[in-house]
Amino acid sequence: METLDAPPSTDRDTTPPDPKRWFVLAVVMVGTFMAVIDGSIVNVAIPAIRSDLHASFGQVELVVAAYTL
Repeated sequence: METLDAPPSTDRDTTPPDPKRWFVLAVVMVGTFMAVIDGSIVNVAIPAIRSDLHASFGQVELVVAAYTL
């Protein structure tokens, strides 16, 4: 049983980092970039959506929210 005033353990994890972590980082970054680009494209298309589909502001807002989700 350890006492409260015992020194902290000096054992360190010596396993090397997983080399696949850079691949995972790249996938997450590309996914985030695509989400931002898709949101921008939908926002640019709002005037065309309103005029072509004769949509109200609420309907366009719903389209943008659904596409973002």
